[in-house]
Amino acid sequence: MHSYTITVPADGVKIAHKRAFTVDFPFEAYDNQLVFMEKALLAMCRGEHALLESPTGTGKTLCLLASALAFVRSEGRARKRKFREEVRDGRGGAGDADDVAGTSGREFVDDVEKKERTRAPVIVYATRTHSQVDQVVRELKLFDSTTRATTLASRRHACARDDVRALNGTEQKNRCAKLVQQQKCGAKVTLDRALQGRDGRFDLFSDGVQDIEDLVSKAKARGPCPFYLARTKCAEAEIIFMPYNYLLDESVRKGLEIAWENAVIIVDEAHNLESSASDSMSYSLTAAKLAKAIKESERAYETKLTLEDTSGEGIDAAAFKGEDFKMLTGVLVQLEGLLDSICREAAKAPNAKHEGGLGERIGDGAFIYVILAELNITADTYEHITKLIKSASRTVQLGSDFMAQPTQNETPLMEIGNFIERIFVHRYEQYFVTRLGPDMEKFKTSNRARAGPTLSYWCFFPGLCLKALIDKGVGTFLLASGTLSPMESFASELALDFPVRLENPHVIKRNQVWGGVVTHGPNNGVLNSSFRFRDTREYKTEIGSVILSTARIVPDGLLVFFPSYGVMHSCVNHWRSTGLWNQLETNKTCLVEPSNADEFHACYDSYNKALEEDSRRGAAFFAVCRGKLSEGIDFADKACRGVILTGIPYAGAKDPLVMHKRTYLDKRKADNGGAYSGNEWYSQTAMRAVNQALGRVIRHKDDFGAVILADERFANENARNQLSLWLRPSVQVHSVFHSAVHGLKEFFQ
Repeated sequence: MHSYTITVPADGVKIAHKRAFTVDFPFEAYDNQLVFMEKALLAMCRGEHALLESPTGTGKTLCLLASALAFVRSEGRARKRKFREEVRDGRGGAGDADDVAGTSGREFVDDVEKKERTRAPVIVYATRTHSQVDQVVRELKLFDSTTRATTLASRRHACARDDVRALNGTEQKNRCAKLVQQQKCGAKVTLDRALQGRDGRFDLFSDGVQDIEDLVSKAKARGPCPFYLARTKCAEAEIIFMPYNYLLDESVRKGLEIAWENAVIIVDEAHNLESSASDSMSYSLTAAKLAKAIKESERAYETKLTLEDTSGEGIDAAAFKGEDFKMLTGVLVQLEGLLDSICREAAKAPNAKHEGGLGERIGDGAFIYVILAELNITADTYEHITKLIKSASRTVQLGSDFMAQPTQNETPLMEIGNFIERIFVHRYEQYFVTRLGPDMEKFKTSNRARAGPTLSYWCFFPGLCLKALIDKGVGTFLLASGTLSPMESFASELALDFPVRLENPHVIKRNQVWGGVVTHGPNNGVLNSSFRFRDTREYKTEIGSVILSTARIVPDGLLVFFPSYGVMHSCVNHWRSTGLWNQLETNKTCLVEPSNADEFHACYDSYNKALEEDSRRGAAFFAVCRGKLSEGIDFADKACRGVILTGIPYAGAKDPLVMHKRTYLDKRKADNGGAYSGNEWYSQTAMRAVNQALGRVIRHKDDFGAVILADERFANENARNQLSLWLRPSVQVHSVFHSAVHGLKEFFQ
């Protein structure tokens, strides 16, 4: 372990005196790692927010952990010193004013007050997925295994019972609650006994830093419940790990005992934060989901009548009557008809595009309230209807054992109730767009088989999601990623002031990476994966030939990224029909990224096995930008000696969400000078995905590899200027394929 003294200078405003921090680091730190930690400490000392960009493979995670722990531990020591001084001087206790006998003020400070006044700020560390959280926890284990840490996870990951893990949604939650209530969950009983001190003294953190798999294994061997243990630890933890959705979802945050005031919130892989925040605030009600909600309300009515006619046990009969649930069904059927009629009317407009007789109707954020008002759901009535909805959903769940019928894995009715409650409690219609339009899915509605409309309420202002946390008095947001640039537009979308910013260089030298734009293939065909060309036989053959030629040169592991699953599968199927796939497999063991999570892990294991067992051929992994392979996985050394990017992953231009996001940003820019236009957003989000995929090639200071940009659009200087700063100097444009081949051969020789 190495120790570094990092000094934050006084600024005369937010930092009265310079502060020196001793930062422990498990390795000898690079210069850019020290700079990264200096910037992080500066932001935390000032109580400001920071955008910290550092290329993939430069140790961002360790830098974040080391600097944040150094800061909160220093703060904790300082608060304890201050508290002792105040108590010693008679200023510390609530009873000091009555201390006429000269008794020490110490006696008048109760344990609760003392704990509150000496509490160090907590670190909340969020990243995109559970697997990425696990990776961070493993790094903390190596760095400081004594840290008081806890990891929040869903029951699917953190429950010790296989029967509960196999369920989903509300069914899983209610099954867990029932087992706990009946004291039939051994792991929860073990935890309760320990917390009550019935099995001797219980130290929440005695086992050091543990990941979820560790805790689940112990729980299966008669240890405490991981799901509830993790939540219990929140009140005493130095650092709390969680996926994005726990941080962004207000309903999840409410159930967590976290001291948000002055907290340090770290968001790793923060390039995903903008879209994740918007998604967490948005809602879509498909016709299929509405039909299921109608069935659920009908079932609530039937369940109520059955139970009232028999035992009547298990249901809160006093809250609502069966007739109330019957009325609720009528309201939902009315909503179904209203949405359908609006879309059919929209289809009659001149030049209207429609699907199955359903047109599109776009309104501002206020339009959702107009629709609900037609059902008499208003600011005055929403509380009654949401209570009724939740009661109906709960009735179905409680009655499922009596009815001997399986409950739905998801509860659409509860989703509708939560959505209605949220939009009336927090009304920010200026940041939303309401869209009614056709849904391509065919399904059975409550009355007949047909396509139906989808009601969408899209949030186009991600900063709204973070507002609630800011209101709680959070001290600092540290947003880190390898791909945050351009920072101005990123900051604008989140509507936070980020005075502290860093764009770090890579830890490698220029000769450790070869970069080339390839505009034409071996047969001199143009390489362009835009919509106009990507479905042609000529393009598929040409890009396949480029990959084959590259596979013959690049040793060990080769990653090939496509803009989408559709483009990837279309190309692979073409190569299989023409025999080119067989040629590829002669040079590399070829694997294709599946969209299913379980299948992905097996495929990833096969890739690594091929690299180990057949080092002469190596392996090629065909994947998609924004997929599981493009971020969060460490392809160090021979796992990735080359990355081929076959195109630019622009979002679907005709996707309604994309179209209206662009329109919203254009209008915002015109009305009040927003940071960027719809076209700029469209381009920048695609290029962030490009840079994230390309970052797989270099993982540490001694690593090396090649980047091949196989699309003529990268020859455009504007596109290359949006590549990561560390890569730009190495990228050369090759208008003749032979030139690129020659450069690659020289690099690997």
